Amino acid sequence: LKLICDDKSFVKEYILSDQVRRLKWMKIAHQNNNPLFDELRQYATSEIRQKLKDEINKHNIKDLKKEQVADRAKLQEMYNTDYRLLCEDIHIVPRSLEHYINANTNGIIIDFPWGPSDDDLQYILFTAVRILFISLVTTTKLFNVDITEVLTKIDQTLTLLASQFEDI
Repeated sequence: LKLICDDKSFVKEYILSDQVRRLKWMKIAHQNNNPLFDELRQYATSEIRQKLKDEINKHNIKDLKKEQVADRAKLQEMYNTDYRLLCEDIHIVPRSLEHYINANTNGIIIDFPWGPSDDDLQYILFTAVRILFISLVTTTKLFNVDITEVLTKIDQTLTLLASQFEDI
């Protein structure tokens, strides 16, 4: 959102990048016999895939990498900290599994915590507020809504609030 609002030319690049994603899914469907891909395999004939490849090549359409987009949006720090940390559970890295099991001193699993957890909740909620604030600042610029003074006060308040949390 930030890059789309900051760089109007990125909108087209972003939309066109979906063609690369579509082609990837078509390739996956043809490499996999799972019935879930039956309709996609039927649609994604070799002619359709070739036409899409040609379009990608003709327009030099690139796959957008999250890290590169964050860099271009000047959100590298947030990407390298918050995004990476909060995505570990989604991507199920070995360390993230520690949150879902309890083991004894011998390493034997003795329990699976099953309910919701409030671990790192302050960090998660504050990160969500920061992301909403970045989105607010970006969209006000896009629509030429001059509330810079108000946004500056909010930012100062958020910074003060963050300093009060030792975990953040």
